[in-house]
Amino acid sequence: MLPAIAAVDVSVSIDKKGLDIKLSGNIWTTFANWFEWFFESTICSKIETQLKDKIINTMPKIVNQLILASDGYATPAPFEKITEFLTVDFSQTTPVAVTAATIEAGINGFAFDNRYHKVPVPGVVSVPMPIHDATQL
Repeated sequence: MLPAIAAVDVSVSIDKKGLDIKLSGNIWTTFANWFEWFFESTICSKIETQLKDKIINTMPKIVNQLILASDGYATPAPFEKITEFLTVDFSQTTPVAVTAATIEAGINGFAFDNRYHKVPVPGVVSVPMPIHDATQL
């Protein structure tokens, strides 16, 4: 079973003071400048709505497609430059737990040299992944 992500409890807030709209031109532009606060508020609201939609709907689809395309195989990031042959076959049997302080994922992995067939060593059994325990600090 491969992991998948979903966006939960997304909040987007853009500081309207950080948006600077400048209008220039004739007398009508000067009149429009009086309503600049309205334009800024509307624009910020539209940007926030679009960002939230992309984070909730688009980003998880793209990441999940990348995970599926990997077919459960990955080259560990620290080893990409050292060797192109180290691969990890991974699976996830429990859901990821996300809190304000931690991200916990029990992932089972089997590292192997991808120039050869993936052959487990006889008698070696994977142990369950430990999950963070805040009481064990």
